[in-house]
Amino acid sequence: MSLLDTTITVRRGGSYLTVPANAADKYLAKGFDIVDEAGNVIKESVPNDVNSLKAAYNKHIAKIKELEDTIKALKAQLEVAEPVAAPAKASSTAKRGSKKS
Repeated sequence: MSLLDTTITVRRGGSYLTVPANAADKYLAKGFDIVDEAGNVIKESVPNDVNSLKAAYNKHIAKIKELEDTIKALKAQLEVAEPVAAPAKASSTAKRGSKKS
């Protein structure tokens, strides 16, 4: 096994570190993200300070709002494209059937 097989790259802010793979959880707990060679986040750490938590919260709230707006727009398009007709109700005698005596 080579050294490259047993290491990972972690990032916090603008700092990148190459650390042993078995220390990943330790660095995630300290606020480092695990990244690939291109700098893309593979596993994101849980924010551990109030400002980071607020920023993550605001980011998620904005995403929820965006998705809710998308759902609302798609529902409106669906209603315009295919008006929903109420299904015809069968009479109570037709459902139960009538007895012939």
